Amino acid sequence: MAKRSRAGVGIGRQRTTATFEIEGLKELDAALGELGKATARNVMMRALTKSAEPIRDAAKAMAPRDKGTLAQSITISAKSVSRAGKKAFAEAMKSGSSKGDAQAAAKAANKGAKGKDTFSQVFVGPSGGVRHGYFNEFGTENMAAQPFMRPAFDVGAPQSLASLKTDLAAEIEKARARAAKKALKRASQGA
Repeated sequence: MAKRSRAGVGIGRQRTTATFEIEGLKELDAALGELGKATARNVMMRALTKSAEPIRDAAKAMAPRDKGTLAQSITISAKSVSRAGKKAFAEAMKSGSSKGDAQAAAKAANKGAKGKDTFSQVFVGPSGGVRHGYFNEFGTENMAAQPFMRPAFDVGAPQSLASLKTDLAAEIEKARARAAKKALKRASQGA
């Protein structure tokens, strides 16, 4: 069964989204469901981070070399994102609440969700305060664009998607092995 997946590429507020069909993840999704929520989230983040390496490597190779700091700053970072807070914020703003009240509603919703409606997200791009990557990617009034992130995504995405199933399966097996080892240790201590 095919599953739609959205992948975003961009720096700052400029964002391009591509949609992919990925087949064969149904079994992996079921295997993730057998793990605890935190473990499943961590497994997803590790697999996504490893799978994003081809995009990172392509971006580093394609980055302009004017000062040399841009290519070195390109990294992969992963985080868990909850949609509960965004939804609560939007609803509060629509009802006429102040921005502060909407932020408080979002914080409370995220805290109340406790991992429900949460997904893993991976960012690939310049980090560490390197802001000129945006100007290189999109250009300015006085400087022509020198795109490196979008072409890197175009080159690296097929390999990243191909390795995602393998990486995810490997991470699930590692998590299962750790859980079995932990259970065995608990059983031997309790006996």
